[in-house]
Formats: sequence, C-alpha cells, structure tokens
Amino acid sequence: MPLDRLDECECAPRPGDIPDVFLEYERFGEDGGLLLARFEDERWRTDELGEHILEWLLDFALPRDQRLKLAVGNSRKMERRATKSVFGELRTHNAVGEILLHIACRQVARSMLVIPKVWFKTASGDEVKGFDGVHAVHGENGLELWLGEAKFYKSMSGGAHSAARSLAKALEHSYLRGEMLVVAPRIEDLAPHKAELQALMDENTPIMDIVSRIVIPILIVGDSNALSGGIGEGPETEAALIAEHRHLRDLIRRNVGDVEVQMRFFTVPLDAKEALVAAVDRRVAIWR
Repeated sequence: MPLDRLDECECAPRPGDIPDVFLEYERFGEDGGLLLARFEDERWRTDELGEHILEWLLDFALPRDQRLKLAVGNSRKMERRATKSVFGELRTHNAVGEILLHIACRQVARSMLVIPKVWFKTASGDEVKGFDGVHAVHGENGLELWLGEAKFYKSMSGGAHSAARSLAKALEHSYLRGEMLVVAPRIEDLAPHKAELQALMDENTPIMDIVSRIVIPILIVGDSNALSGGIGEGPETEAALIAEHRHLRDLIRRNVGDVEVQMRFFTVPLDAKEALVAAVDRRVAIWR
C-alpha cells in the first residue's frame, strides 16, 4: 500500500484512538530522529512527559479486542488492570522505555500493535525476554514487521552500547525464528493483516523472506549532555541535541556492524532520568 494511502487501512491509528501529540518529532533522513519534550519556562518538561507516558498506557498494554470494548463504564477498571500488569511485571525504567518505544512506533510510523507483549511476560522480577515491541507498518514494499529495542539508561551512550549488544544476539536467525514462533499464535483474531503476518512468521517460511520484511526500531532514552549545561532553548541547544542523536546512531551502527535488516533510530533526551522515573512512580503508586 502506498504510504500516502496508509490512513485508508483499518490498522492505522485514528484520531481519538491514541493520545494527542506531546513529544515533538524531528526527523533526520529516513532512519529516525529525535522525540523532544521541549522547554517550558526554561525547564525541560519532564513531569509533563511522565503524565503523557501514562496517557499511552491503555494503548500499550491492552489487546485490540479490549481496546475496542473500552467505554466510560469500564475505563477505570481497565486502567487499573493495565497499570498493575505493566508496572507489576516491569521495573519503572523498563516500562517507561518500552512505552516510549511504543509511542515512537505508533505516533511516528503510524504502526499497528501486533501484540501487547506485557500480557505474556514472565513472572515479576524475572528478566524480560524477547523484543520490547512488536508492530506492523505499511512500507514502500509492503507490510513490515517492526521488532523494537528500548534502552533507558542514565547515560545515553551506555544505552546505545547496551542496545548494540542486545541486537548482536537478537538478529541471529535462530533468535528471530524463535521470536516468530512465540508471536504468531498470539495474534488476535480481530487483528488486521493477521493471515499475512502469520504466514510471514510461519516456521515453513524461509528465514530470509522474514528478514527482508523486518525493521528494528531502536529507542535510546536517558540524560542528555546537550541539556546538562542549563543553556535553555535556542539554536545552540538544538544543534547539540542533533549532534548527540547522530553520535548515538553512529555508535550503534559501528558496534552492530553490517546487518541484514533495516534499522530506525529514535532518541528521547532528558535532563534527569530520576525525575522522569519519579514522575511516573507518583502517578502509578495508587495502583501498586
């Protein structure tokens, strides 16, 4: 499907299906860009970002059939259930990273969530396994499978190095095949493109046919050197944020090396990781 006809597909998010835009997206070429909370009264809008992250919670956590059944009468119950599921299974910084990755896919790429993986993660406290997000996106050459990797570190360069290490394993053919076998049976009956996606992930599909349709969105969130000097908003800060994003992108590329899949790079710069974690924790404490 041509990209300019994407909104004709039932899988595209409609106005009202997802939260209003808060993070400003600055795109650089075809391989990603910055998601910015921006300044207000000379402070980075970290607390407001915490609120926005929770606005995405239901879209991130609920299966499609449950999202379609949302109504005034059950919205509070579903919010409580989603909060307990996400923040019971994941530590706050992991949950924040995965939701921000979800926002990048849904807001920027206008993706369809294939499965909300939080519903079948392992027991609380266990290591989270598999990709951090599974989405489908209409690309120039057909439906793409977006398998995401999110890293929320205090040091953004530390997050980039960690992402490269994770991808070294995740891009092995045996790992990708295993992920397909986990995801395919869990695609809901009501999901658009279910038959096409399950055929793509089938164990009889040659692995290179799968690899040719995979895109890896990588999201790095953490304390930004560009925001640490208290310069405030202006051309100097903007230039520093752009340079930082490109440095992180290039760092990942160098450490991953030549790969068979496409990659997209997103960064979410913060002035203080701890402040965002605290902002989210304050809002979910009542449900824990």
